[in-house]
Amino acid sequence: MLDNQNYDVNMNKLALSLSNKFLGLVLLPTEKCNFRCTYCYEDYKIGRMVDSTTEAIKNFLQKRTSDPELEYLHIGWFGGEPLIEHDIVFDILSYAKQKCDENNVTLISDMTTNGYLLTKPIFDKLISLNLKHFQVSLDGPKELHDLSRIRADKKGTFDVIWKNLLDMRENKEKFVVILRVHITPENKDHIKKLINQIGDNFPDDPRFKVFIRGISNLGGSKSDSIKIVDKNKQQEIILEMLELLSERHLTPYVLEDKEQGSYICYASSPNQFIIRADGSIAKCTVAFDKEINRVGQVNADGTLDVDQEKFNFWVRGLKTIDKKSLRCPFFSSKLCSDIKCQTAGEEDKI
Repeated sequence: MLDNQNYDVNMNKLALSLSNKFLGLVLLPTEKCNFRCTYCYEDYKIGRMVDSTTEAIKNFLQKRTSDPELEYLHIGWFGGEPLIEHDIVFDILSYAKQKCDENNVTLISDMTTNGYLLTKPIFDKLISLNLKHFQVSLDGPKELHDLSRIRADKKGTFDVIWKNLLDMRENKEKFVVILRVHITPENKDHIKKLINQIGDNFPDDPRFKVFIRGISNLGGSKSDSIKIVDKNKQQEIILEMLELLSERHLTPYVLEDKEQGSYICYASSPNQFIIRADGSIAKCTVAFDKEINRVGQVNADGTLDVDQEKFNFWVRGLKTIDKKSLRCPFFSSKLCSDIKCQTAGEEDKI
């Protein structure tokens, strides 16, 4: 049962998860990446989304936005690195915006990107298409970031990302950029330097928010070599850096408290789907290699073929109101133990 003090907020979130007024999509225009981060769990096997899948998604959007019940459409972009195929992002997002405008549906869009290809022209175009929420990761100051967030050719990435961030600052539109600062064993004593660099360049600009978090071992081929900082040490660093953020007039980004039971993972919601670059439908972005996560396929006419048994596995928390299943349906099952996924409450993406 839910705690009484959180009953109202949970009922609102449960209602949204079941409502036909809301549709949430995460789209992967490619699963390739121009980076080879030392802790990444992805396998980069699937390349560019083919034209037939792009058209199928647009047909799906046409059907759903014409539904008079739909009021909100959320499209998240993930990968791989989505901006490798920015033309697909532009194409689908332009179509979605057109259909939402025609049908009085509110369009909300965000992107998880490494920031390397987020140049001023691309950023400005995305802003014009209602994509106004970005997450970009930094692994400390340049000398440490360039050891772990490296290009596929092993070269560093910090300088290009930083220039793009400075260019974004000059855009006067309203948007949000979450600077996700990772805590690693290598950089844990040097994060203060990065926070001060951010403070020197983005003071009193609440559009840029700083989110400090330790890296997680989410499995994959590099799992055995990933080292993480002790949770207590992480918390000590986070508290110290939050004080520094305040001193430097920077805005922290704080996740809702998962321990209060109010968090419901997108994978638990029947009105949220992931459409991968090959047109297959999934529910979780950190379990792409699991058969239980291949729940269906988008058809050419925009209809969805869904394996109801697999789908029910992901949304079972809404039937039982089990808080663990709602927070992370994969972790709360027995299927997660073999990949060290640590996804309990991992609602944010790497």
